[in-house]
Amino acid sequence: GHDATAEFIDTNTVERICAKLELKPMEVAAVNHVFAAVRRESIGADKSPTSLISASIFLICQLLEEKDRKKRSLEAITTASEGEGAEILEAYQEIYPQREQLVPGAEAKIKWKPARPVDKLPPPK
Repeated sequence: GHDATAEFIDTNTVERICAKLELKPMEVAAVNHVFAAVRRESIGADKSPTSLISASIFLICQLLEEKDRKKRSLEAITTASEGEGAEILEAYQEIYPQREQLVPGAEAKIKWKPARPVDKLPPPK
């Protein structure tokens, strides 16, 4: 598996990008849940961790209320992560088909609820 240092760096990256996007603690918890599941399932294994983290953030942000979504566009996330928009979108395209398994459900013990149904999420463009 992963060494502790990689885990620590990844968690730090999540926190740093989410802080720039002003996500609430529960939203950050949801992002961490998605990213951990992405890692566990080896989704987007050829993508950089930052791209996968950014794509995980984008997935959760797509599920927020519309006013909160607007402030957290792919562009905003790209800027916050200092990543490449195209690579983040590619990572999201790999995550998207698995979204119902990745987003925390009732069993996840995270008190976060999507503002719109995960299964109705429009496909990435």
